[in-house]
Amino acid sequence: MKLSHSRAVTGFLIAAAAGYITIELLDWSRLLNFSTTGNMLEYFASRLIKLLLSLEISLLVWVTGRAALEKKDAVRLSIAFIFVFAADIAFFLQNNSIGTLLFAVAQIILIMRNGSGIVRFLSGPQAESNRKKLFLISASVLAVNGLMVLLLFVPHSSHPMFPLILGYSLILACSLAMGIAAPFIHYFPVKNARLIVAGVSCLYAGDVTVGLNIILPQSSWYIISTSLTWLFYLPAITLFALSGYRWEEKG
Repeated sequence: MKLSHSRAVTGFLIAAAAGYITIELLDWSRLLNFSTTGNMLEYFASRLIKLLLSLEISLLVWVTGRAALEKKDAVRLSIAFIFVFAADIAFFLQNNSIGTLLFAVAQIILIMRNGSGIVRFLSGPQAESNRKKLFLISASVLAVNGLMVLLLFVPHSSHPMFPLILGYSLILACSLAMGIAAPFIHYFPVKNARLIVAGVSCLYAGDVTVGLNIILPQSSWYIISTSLTWLFYLPAITLFALSGYRWEEKG
């Protein structure tokens, strides 16, 4: 990465860190007041800062330019973040159904992007061994995802959003499995692949809390869940954005 791009990325990250600290302080302060919204002005400020942070990280993706890992990857990641930001706008406007559907599209694009090289991985000289690795990763993720749905969401199966959340959880699980598989596929450089793994892990945790935010009644647990969302979500999209940069030569 050139020095000019390095400085720009550093600037983006410093601004994101400042916003991150601000929204976490605003969100967790609601527990002190035992209020799901707290001070209405602070509540609106937190939501607005979150939307601006989403835009900032999206811009970090959209302006990669020559610092991008490769053109094809930059296009896929840019399109994914169009849907990510659109979904965040929908959630800002409190349209949970549209927001969830838009994130589902973003996740499908990320699955395609993070799974780059999967065909070669499954049909190359070590195809049998590679298929076993992918099966173990997928089975483990689906087991964890199934347990999570059973414990956290099935008790709220009467909620009108439950079918949509259940469907999204399957896409989310596929996204997590493909992201974890990225280092084994060896399409992305080591550092980029590790950023992808960290990104999908944080995104999974964040999206679980989003589902809880939708179905939980207004309570202290709701405050905790909504406060945890951006604790995971901002690092997730930041890690994905950084995974699209050329940090080292592709080998």
